Amino acid sequence: MPNAARVYDYLIGGQNYHTVDRNHGEQMQAIAPQVLATASAHRSVALRAVRTAAEA
Repeated sequence: MPNAARVYDYLIGGQNYHTVDRNHGEQMQAIAPQVLATASAHRSVALRAVRTAAEA
């Protein structure tokens, strides 16, 4: 069964996912091609939020 965190890791180009997670990510891309851009944008916002909080 795919795991949401590992599918997300696959989508952002990580290395901590299993075959089932990659397959699910590929199915998501086939249905909604913008999923890669969305995952990447989410990652950027999360990193920016952490940096901002750390600097406060």
